[in-house]
Amino acid sequence: MESPKNVLPKPKRTIAQMIMIAVIVFLCLLLVAAAGIVIIPNLGKFSIPEVPDGYRYNGIASAELQEQAIKLIEKEEGALSCDTILLTSGDVLNLPQDVIDASWAELWHLDACGEEHTYAVSFSPEPAGGINVVVLRVEN
Repeated sequence: MESPKNVLPKPKRTIAQMIMIAVIVFLCLLLVAAAGIVIIPNLGKFSIPEVPDGYRYNGIASAELQEQAIKLIEKEEGALSCDTILLTSGDVLNLPQDVIDASWAELWHLDACGEEHTYAVSFSPEPAGGINVVVLRVEN
């Protein structure tokens, strides 16, 4: 039986192409193994904290950014001799898409040693990456 004239023969792979494919497969397997080494030991270590009664956070900051802001607030409140701080509520003042530099601000209400304190918290993306967090206490 004759092969059709319109069908081109399958090109043969060169040694360099086969080595490149083997390297890519090896790197993919290495990446999967590395991910497994990091993820498997940490399974079950992450838990969702209980949300206190009356807590409501309507902001958009990630847990990491919230933690960074709380640490800054703790420094300021520490100067006022307070070491027990609980974020009781937070609301967005402006969204990143509403401003040119994609920054946003939130208004946070905290219980600091039994007293309610209010903070304006701003989040500004840095040109080199990351987000700059600034806290400013608002007098009640």
